[in-house]
Amino acid sequence: MSIERLRRALGLSHPGAVRLVDRLVTQGVVERRQADADRRAVALHLTTAGNANCAAVLAVRQERMARVLEVLDPDEREILGRITEKLLNGLVNDLDQGYSVCRLCDPASCTKCPVADALNENPCTGHL
Repeated sequence: MSIERLRRALGLSHPGAVRLVDRLVTQGVVERRQADADRRAVALHLTTAGNANCAAVLAVRQERMARVLEVLDPDEREILGRITEKLLNGLVNDLDQGYSVCRLCDPASCTKCPVADALNENPCTGHL
């Protein structure tokens, strides 16, 4: 991901995004690399520590969501899932909105991503 894509997804100014990336690099969770597509551009990549942080966040989120959803029976969970997919699909009109909505996806849990589906419905928007 580029700093510009991160900036737009988070709604930051360019200097604010650069300062955020500087802090993340200092913390050792992100590294800057030359972009494959454009050698003049900088691509951001998670480090091993960054991937570990993401895994920890996903584990906590999964545990908390499981607790919250315990009150629903399987049919209610299915209905909630369909409603949530519809809401997510309605939130996304372009790639920037897709990244804003889907900041820390869990690909193992989200096998049919409604955000990617929304983007795929409009071929001009690109893909996550």
